Amino acid sequence: MLKLQFSSLSPAKPPPAGTQLKTSSVSEAYPTKLSNEENKVLEKLRSNDTTILDVASNNISDAGAKAIAEALKTNQTLTHLGIVNNNISDAGAKAIAEALKTNQTLTRLYMSNNNISDTGAKAIAEALKTNQTLTELDIENNNISDAGAKAIAEALKTNQTLTGLGIQNNNISDAGAKAIAEAVKKHKLLIAEDSISIDFRKVLFRFQVHAEHFEDVQAKRLKNLSDRVR
Repeated sequence: MLKLQFSSLSPAKPPPAGTQLKTSSVSEAYPTKLSNEENKVLEKLRSNDTTILDVASNNISDAGAKAIAEALKTNQTLTHLGIVNNNISDAGAKAIAEALKTNQTLTRLYMSNNNISDTGAKAIAEALKTNQTLTELDIENNNISDAGAKAIAEALKTNQTLTGLGIQNNNISDAGAKAIAEAVKKHKLLIAEDSISIDFRKVLFRFQVHAEHFEDVQAKRLKNLSDRVR
């Protein structure tokens, strides 16, 4: 059964009048590959009346992620997308990253545990260079190494909106951690404290990332969801 959590309260402000939106061709592009669960997700996105969509642990594939990404290009209300613990892989991450370049409403994106490697992380980094709405990004528990971490850190030199980053439990060594640490300090980012390991915390501490840069993100997420579905 599809586990959907969504809210139709307080929809996000639509793009300015005159903004040209790309027409979605989801049904034509993915006529047979999508599961019933994935199609239900697309229905909610196409309805343009949903602000929060949580599809964690629903066997969303890379094809499903690509279709979701196409819908995101024209959706004007969604602010929170949780696609945690699926199997979107690099192909799905790249598609969602492409959507982030044009989407004007999404503020929180959670993609942990999705088999995303440096290829996907680099695509996300490119999107962060131009995206002007995303404030929280969770890419924990994937297969991102130093190359992906450095790409994310580099993107933060130009990104003006991201304030929260979850990147723990990847294959990041001191070199990647140092790049992330510098970005955290310079851009006043908050690292997700609820799942950060002692070892990773020690690495960040070594690069002068201290307590003020950590946040109980899980508690914040629960509060955000609670506030919106009352």
